Amino acid sequence: MHAIIQAELNDLLIPLLTKTCRAEVSIDFQNFFMHFSFDNICKLGFGVDVACLDFSLPNVTIAQAFDMATSISSTWAFNFPFILRLQHALHVGNERKMCQALCDIDDFAMFVIHMRRTINGN
Repeated sequence: MHAIIQAELNDLLIPLLTKTCRAEVSIDFQNFFMHFSFDNICKLGFGVDVACLDFSLPNVTIAQAFDMATSISSTWAFNFPFILRLQHALHVGNERKMCQALCDIDDFAMFVIHMRRTINGN
């Protein structure tokens, strides 16, 4: 764990912060550290580098899906149950967004499982 985080800090986070400071560009630190955290979670938990901190790459689908699912599920406690059931029945609103996010998360999980099986020869 220490080696992965240290490598992420030395190879990506610190150079990216240095580059940003030299360019005198403002950044969203919450988004920045969310990317850093998500990179580390994926490396530690799944053995996959999703390269969220490489801002030259297009947005990482799994990070967006995870963020969307987290945001939507955090609002469930504040909604009326009948509204949630109606959205679910009609497949509209946040229910549609949640379904898409969960499909993206499932696709990522299947990719990781397939990759692990390929590496282990199963």
